[in-house]
Amino acid sequence: IAAFVGAAVTGATVALEGAKLEVESLNSNLSYIGKAVYSVLSENHKNSRYKAWNLASGNIVGSVQYTPTKFWGNPNPNDPKAFYDDYWFPEKMAEIIAHAEKWVDIMSLTPPNGKFLSEFKAAINKLAGRSTPENPIIVRMLFANYPRIRNLELFDFDYDAFIKELTEDLNSTDAINMRIWVGAWFIGDGIDLGWNHAKLIAVDGAFLHTGGHNMWHEIYLSENPVHDLSIEFEGSVAVDGHQYANQQWNFLETNYKDCSELCVMSISEFPKGGEPTFPPKFVEHEVEATANYSRVKSSYYGTPLISVGSLGSVTPKEESPPSNDAIIAMIKSAKKIIHFVLQDLGPLTIPGTKAVYPGQTWPTKYLAAIGNAIYSRGIGVEMVLSNVDVWERGYSNGWDCDDVASEIIKSIRKEQGSMLDDDVLRAKLTANLRITYIRHNGSNSYGDGSPIYLHSKHIIVDDSVAYIGSQNLYSETTELAEWGVIIDDVEEVQKIKEEYFDKVWADSYTGASGDVNLQKVMESINAG
Repeated sequence: IAAFVGAAVTGATVALEGAKLEVESLNSNLSYIGKAVYSVLSENHKNSRYKAWNLASGNIVGSVQYTPTKFWGNPNPNDPKAFYDDYWFPEKMAEIIAHAEKWVDIMSLTPPNGKFLSEFKAAINKLAGRSTPENPIIVRMLFANYPRIRNLELFDFDYDAFIKELTEDLNSTDAINMRIWVGAWFIGDGIDLGWNHAKLIAVDGAFLHTGGHNMWHEIYLSENPVHDLSIEFEGSVAVDGHQYANQQWNFLETNYKDCSELCVMSISEFPKGGEPTFPPKFVEHEVEATANYSRVKSSYYGTPLISVGSLGSVTPKEESPPSNDAIIAMIKSAKKIIHFVLQDLGPLTIPGTKAVYPGQTWPTKYLAAIGNAIYSRGIGVEMVLSNVDVWERGYSNGWDCDDVASEIIKSIRKEQGSMLDDDVLRAKLTANLRITYIRHNGSNSYGDGSPIYLHSKHIIVDDSVAYIGSQNLYSETTELAEWGVIIDDVEEVQKIKEEYFDKVWADSYTGASGDVNLQKVMESINAG
């Protein structure tokens, strides 16, 4: 026994020393931006490391994945052929799932439908064919039970029906060897509503797919598709995705039986038993024997990455979630320029109005960091936002570019106080602030007049560090659970910028301050 315990302790010590060496190596390779982010997270969120954030590494697979793909630089951007040419995207997601030898975590807003569902079913069938009684492949799928309205009445998604459809093509022999769990949660505390908003696929601690995309056919693969952005990695960052999923599954299991009136939690499993059971917790050593894990182990010293998220309602309310602090640290460390591609920067509103939804506010910390960058440090800010639609499809909160510029200016005035020089302010805003709506070849609508919508959550600082994930910047009071990855590698980020931001900006930017009427905004603020 003593020998066994001694060997176990030795193994744990070696693993710990290896982890320390990896962190030291990665930390030494971080840029000044990455170091600023790591410092803030280490100081303010030490207890949530390996839960909501971590310093990791990996390699980007291919290029960034954005949909729709055929509009940028297209002289005929309303060509109908461009609407239906992105089936590669759900196929790519399914390909990652089908790689699994031991473990799959899938997280999104709601279950996949249409082409996404058919591809996921095919991937599950492949996994079932290689799953055995001795080594069952575990699939955990976690979604949001957020309030949905149909015919003016609230309804819950039928997760039992979903898991039945997902597995309906499995033959009886393969089916008994698969273990699948589908969970979902929503919790309300007065006006604070929380649910999962993270989007990720993690496989065997080796492969990761994350970003802004939900798994909705009608939004991404049909007429008038919404713009979105995701990215794929191989490396240790995939372990972080599994660990983040652990936190939400723990929350669901802990609160499932004691859910209050303002709480909806669901659990379904396959094969179906009697009382609902919950999936096992992901532990890294469970996947270490897989070929997938072994193959990417050499990538653990690849591109420095910082996985960062918010656990929202899953944890006691924090003054500021890790992901908020990380993004603010990125902005504050900028020395040259910041690029944003965002759905919105204003808070949720009551549909059809500009009345802020109860409990929501403008994101004052983000705005202050952006304003300080512009006025105090002369940093350029380029921002692409979704076109205003007053909640027609839910991809705008109803704020226009002037509204966003106005709030940035107010944040500068508040910070500078009596020291503010109005002429200097105008000059710096003119030189450094450019906000525009997303466009195709200069047009901000599709051929039928429908606005072009944007769902990406993307930031690039000094063309050397980038964030891609699910985190919206339009609220600091949200209780949503979010997740994403910061890439700290100038060569990789330059590729991302050239492949995505530069194309979006070239089609969208109209010149000068973009879609901001700076004179009008300043006069309105002075008059108010």
